[in-house]
Amino acid sequence: MFPSGRPAAGTAAPLDLTELIHAVNSLAADGSDAVLIDQIGLLERLKSCCAAVQAVLTHALVASQTADGAARQVRPELTRRSVAAQVGLARRDSRHRGGRLVGFAGALVTEMPCTLAALRTGVTSERRSMLILDQFACLTQADRRRADALIAADLPTLGDLAASTRAAAIACRLDVEAVLGKVRGAVSDRHVTIRPAPDTMTRLSALLPVAQGVAVYAALRSAADTAVGTGDGRSRGQLMADDLVSRVTGQSVSGCDPYGVPRYGPATPAGPTEARAAAPANSPTDAPAELPAAVGASAGPGPAVALNLIMTDRTLLGGDGEPAHLTGYGPIPAPLARALVLGHADTATRTFVRRLYTNPTTGQLIAMDSRQRLFPAGAQQFLIARDQACRTPWCDAPIRHIDHIEPHARGGPTTIDNGQGLCTACNLTKQAPGWRNTIDTPASNNDGTINLTTPTGHTYPSHPPRPPTSPPWPDISPVETHFSRILLELVG
Repeated sequence: MFPSGRPAAGTAAPLDLTELIHAVNSLAADGSDAVLIDQIGLLERLKSCCAAVQAVLTHALVASQTADGAARQVRPELTRRSVAAQVGLARRDSRHRGGRLVGFAGALVTEMPCTLAALRTGVTSERRSMLILDQFACLTQADRRRADALIAADLPTLGDLAASTRAAAIACRLDVEAVLGKVRGAVSDRHVTIRPAPDTMTRLSALLPVAQGVAVYAALRSAADTAVGTGDGRSRGQLMADDLVSRVTGQSVSGCDPYGVPRYGPATPAGPTEARAAAPANSPTDAPAELPAAVGASAGPGPAVALNLIMTDRTLLGGDGEPAHLTGYGPIPAPLARALVLGHADTATRTFVRRLYTNPTTGQLIAMDSRQRLFPAGAQQFLIARDQACRTPWCDAPIRHIDHIEPHARGGPTTIDNGQGLCTACNLTKQAPGWRNTIDTPASNNDGTINLTTPTGHTYPSHPPRPPTSPPWPDISPVETHFSRILLELVG
């Protein structure tokens, strides 16, 4: 369960993780309730103590790697990226998170001895300590030490919100100008993001200055309250969400059907499916017609949308229940995927679906080839669809660069087998000395696994996401009815 590789050099004997894990797993779960509570509390304090020791070890690693990089005349920025990525991998997390942990460790060990002591003894948590440091980050080193001493006595009794609030108040008293500078930086960082959410939903978030955020929410809330007063059957949350879409897109959205397709035009009383959307059937015999005719009954022109949809032939043609993968979101139910292909998603939106099929025998996506230095557009789209997110283990950031596994400068070909999708930070990090990617199995037998080796000699396998896979066709008979139906839809 732990990555293989040679241990880092040092004089201290490494932890016997097997014994430690065995000791923790040996805690009995059959004691009295009081004993169970004691053990739960003990383990929580142990987690905090481990976090404190991790911070100390991380700070030591940073010092060692920085000195080594300076001796080899490596740019400091590249060394910092390399260390952040190594810490992220060791903790099964992203490079971005590794960078945060490196900064946290440095401040905790060198400037916040009281908080470190509280973490060592388990009276506060790693998350709480990081929230406090976020508030103290704008202070000078001297003020950070003063702030650390001021909050020390309260640490055992503070929750997450209380700790952040208390730390913010201390920072304002010590250096209000530094806090105002932090505010100005936060305002310049305002942005909108989107992330997948369960059940084919998305979470649209906006980081806004407090006055703007409160004003937007108040306007949506006020409009929803008015609509509720007029007898609109939607809930207040549904009204606010629909009103947000209307204001941003300029189209009047009056609700959604059970599959999330917007309805345009004047609002109508909501039926039972508005309040409780029915889930698509999961039976492998479901045909595309299982989506009601009302799906996509929208009016008016809409924007052009391109969708990359990975699905099997049986999902498309035979009513198989294997979910499809929508690039940029994730798995979606087979009935909804068939509906997208058939153009039912939204007749007011010009939707273009690019189908990427999987090999029914190997389960891998069908590949493309190129001899160019840069991957052509089709190959880039293919690799983005195949990898789905940055291929660095535990990163999960969006793909920004299409990279050669074996560098082109060392003879690596521009082929799908030698390509991978990386985020910007991870692609820059692998330029640091000691980083390398390899595929150690013959191309004919390779399942797409890439081995990432770090400067300390640790190797982390990066497995490709599992694409949709249906069982082979038993015979041709299941295809005929559905295939005829699909052809009629496509040409009609």
